[in-house]
Amino acid sequence: MLEYLRIRNFALVEDLEITFGPGFNAITGETGAGKSLLIGALNLLLGERAEKNAVRSGADEAVVEARLTPPAGGVIDAILEDAGLDACEENRLLLRRIVPRHGGGRNIVNGGATTLAVFKRLGECLVDLHGPHEHQSLFSEGPRIAMLDAFGGAERDRQAYETVYRELNALNERRADIAGVDNSEAARMEMLEFQVQELDDAKLDPTEEASLAAELDSVANAQRIRELSGSLNEALMGDEVSAFRALSEAQRMLTELERLYPAAADSHAEVRSLAGQLKAVAENLIAGLDDIDDDPERLHFLENRLALYFRLKRKYNGTVPELLERLEQWREQIAQWQSRDETLRQLDERISDRQRELTARARVLSKRRSKAAVRMAAAVTLQLTDLGLAQGEFRVSVESASPRASGADRVDYSFTPNLGEPTSPLQAIASSGEISRVMLAVKAVLAEHDSIPILVFDEIDANLGGEAGHAVGRKLRTLAKHRQVIGITHLAQVAACAQTHFAVAKETSGGRTRTTVENLDDRKTRTSELARMLGGEPSGSAALRHAEDMLKQAGARFA
Repeated sequence: MLEYLRIRNFALVEDLEITFGPGFNAITGETGAGKSLLIGALNLLLGERAEKNAVRSGADEAVVEARLTPPAGGVIDAILEDAGLDACEENRLLLRRIVPRHGGGRNIVNGGATTLAVFKRLGECLVDLHGPHEHQSLFSEGPRIAMLDAFGGAERDRQAYETVYRELNALNERRADIAGVDNSEAARMEMLEFQVQELDDAKLDPTEEASLAAELDSVANAQRIRELSGSLNEALMGDEVSAFRALSEAQRMLTELERLYPAAADSHAEVRSLAGQLKAVAENLIAGLDDIDDDPERLHFLENRLALYFRLKRKYNGTVPELLERLEQWREQIAQWQSRDETLRQLDERISDRQRELTARARVLSKRRSKAAVRMAAAVTLQLTDLGLAQGEFRVSVESASPRASGADRVDYSFTPNLGEPTSPLQAIASSGEISRVMLAVKAVLAEHDSIPILVFDEIDANLGGEAGHAVGRKLRTLAKHRQVIGITHLAQVAACAQTHFAVAKETSGGRTRTTVENLDDRKTRTSELARMLGGEPSGSAALRHAEDMLKQAGARFA
């Protein structure tokens, strides 16, 4: 249940706190006093997006916070764990929304920051809010089907059907894409085949290009390399004037010097070593000349091969590794194109399989809905009796229809306020008071089939009065035996049935208007508010006596 709600700097609300009680909580007040602000604040805690202009003038931020008792079963703690938030301590859930005038807001659950999506998931398990125009959802087939499925416990069957329906749609879309290829795609494939052949014929190798360039430098300059190498070898090892000949003469003189001057031995060894190194250099140089190919045909091949690399890189605007990667992608696309007939055959088999499964699941879902329709119609009709429509009858029809996301059924609700008269679609009912009571009857029936602990009704009694108002009040009180009910109402007959009664008012102080909420927890204040709602003077004796009678009839108790 919702235990506590605090609102600060939200529209006309400066700072107010409301401690709700179990059972039926009624909220009343003059039109424009700010009752809808309480619902707006509660919606923020249910994950609705906030408007920046909701922040009270002169304030930097609006804050809404609540303390709730989560339902049994651990569903709330499971959501919190999934979101990485702390579990509820002492079975208390703490929600807080902070809406700044500028910048992003903050969403806090049990002291931890989280997202609006988490607030929505929690809200779906905690609160069922019925707005003043929600009865119009009965006019749309989508909500009607959802209500019937909730009543009949068909959600799992519907989810299974929807899964197959989505898979079948995806398969059909893929088949249409493949089968519906136009001439432009065929032309593109033809071009890809040409490009693949061109790159295949080229036999590109990421390592070849660099080696080709190096070899081309050698082959193209072979003559000059040979000339330079020959001259260098003559300079190093020539018979007449060369470095080796000079070192040989130096060794001859050092041999004689070493006999006369032993200290020259080291120099002699160094010169001998230089001569050996010089000879090795010359031999390596001459040997390397044998590897140089100056064949004109080889030169022609290298030039053409490098030109091919250059042309393909420029044509396809990429490096050799990029071209090879693109080549594999093109091959795959061509393979897919060439195997499209086989792909279409496989898709047809899968589509037929999914179609059979969809038909079977639709049949199961329709059967469950048809059985639930009879029980739901009887249950809602029984509720209508309690709501002052003892002669009313509610019907639910389920008829076959083309498969769609919600199933292969068309679901209609119809109603007649007079027994024996033919029922009419709800859209044809002129009385909004009757529609409101039908909606409340449906809500009362659905409430018995879900575990949502808090029901919020915003002006469910619109356009009602007299005995119909008493009936709605009694029904809300009956609903409140097993869950908490919060209702905004303009009817004294409804408010009198509440266990807890709050009055919303506007007051002006210091040139500012603000909304206030008072818990009418004593006989005097509550009787006075009911007298005001009855249209009399709050202190008028007749209105007060009428209000007293309403409270007695409703069994109101005071401390």
